[in-house]
Amino acid sequence: MATGYVHLFALPPVVSDSGGVHLPQYQFTFNTGGNAFSKVFEEGHLVEFMAEELGLREDLLEHAMSDLHASGKATIAGVELSENKAAAVGLEKVGVDY
Repeated sequence: MATGYVHLFALPPVVSDSGGVHLPQYQFTFNTGGNAFSKVFEEGHLVEFMAEELGLREDLLEHAMSDLHASGKATIAGVELSENKAAAVGLEKVGVDY
């Protein structure tokens, strides 16, 4: 199992079809230093994913979401996730710059 960090950042809101409602979206990226996996989530799905699929503690999750709302970005260190599980939960492998 790889240990790495999660980087979250806000994307420009998407206007839904129902009367111009803006839905916030966030990019989730898990990086191990050599591999990275990513997916875009709406807020409710992001929170559910991090709690249920990653098993993040509630205090870490609350702190990350608070940072995300305040500054548009958040980082969570020490997250464990295997490449197989990353693929199984719908994360896509993305290029790494280093």
